[in-house]
Amino acid sequence: CDWSSDVCSSDLTRLESMQDLFEEFKQSLYKEHPDLVGKLSGFKMSESGGMKVVSASDTLDTLTMNMLNERLNAIPGLNRLMLEHLSVVAEWSNTHKSKFGEQGDFTPKNLASIIDYGVIFAEPDGKEAWSSSWKAQVYNSWVK
Repeated sequence: CDWSSDVCSSDLTRLESMQDLFEEFKQSLYKEHPDLVGKLSGFKMSESGGMKVVSASDTLDTLTMNMLNERLNAIPGLNRLMLEHLSVVAEWSNTHKSKFGEQGDFTPKNLASIIDYGVIFAEPDGKEAWSSSWKAQVYNSWVK
């Protein structure tokens, strides 16, 4: 990515694809399980390198969360897109270490639990603000 404009067009395209896949997942899920409407807020990378659902209410039981995570991880291409995006986040973060007080070495793995894609996709200013959203998540989690 060329970070001179602080926005990477290929990253935006990747995020758009991720949003489309996640929205399709939710719509399909809600048809089968209408009781889950409004209970999913997003997803993150799990400790194992897969994806895990982020619950809006934190009231979903373990069995439901396991079912959701299994279905989420079965979406073709979503995990690959997430890993590619986390690589972009790591690249940007390492390029702009001065914003973080020169702390740490940023990798997709150590950034994974920070980035919540539901927060990015819910950005009220739309797609133009997605890049700012993930940057704020990194900054707010890394700089104490």
